[in-house]
Amino acid sequence: MAKDAKSWKLEIDEFMKDEVVGRAVEVQQTIMQDALIKVVDKTPRGNRARWKRNIERLQKGLKGLLPKGYVGGHAVKNWQITINRRPTNEVQGTDAGGNDTVSKGMQRVRQIDEPCIAYLSNLLPYMNRLEGGWSKSARNGIVGPTVRELLQKYRRIR
Repeated sequence: MAKDAKSWKLEIDEFMKDEVVGRAVEVQQTIMQDALIKVVDKTPRGNRARWKRNIERLQKGLKGLLPKGYVGGHAVKNWQITINRRPTNEVQGTDAGGNDTVSKGMQRVRQIDEPCIAYLSNLLPYMNRLEGGWSKSARNGIVGPTVRELLQKYRRIR
């Protein structure tokens, strides 16, 4: 018995949902997870010797060596993944190891169930300085190298 237009449409819709949309979600999740791990790994954790010098300078009434609000591990903690909305707040606290930040971000990525706009952001006021090579441990930046690595790795996804 030949299929009618309604049967063909249902079959095509199911294919699109499972094979096209489902694969797009998998690819988006994979790239977001990889991006998060890479930026967290590249983000400087701070230099305790420099903090000590900064505190000593501030106690003497001199200008500090670090930007206002700088705390080691705070930049790592501020990597955020949001879905279909831009992040609006700085995250309080520190995560020098990056494990909590990655875990929270991975949890958010797993919530993606359809292709969407997902943001990986860091809203700290000194992120532009870090991206510009201000830290000795990230002379080439954080996001720039990550984007180049992701483009090279995922340029042609099959």
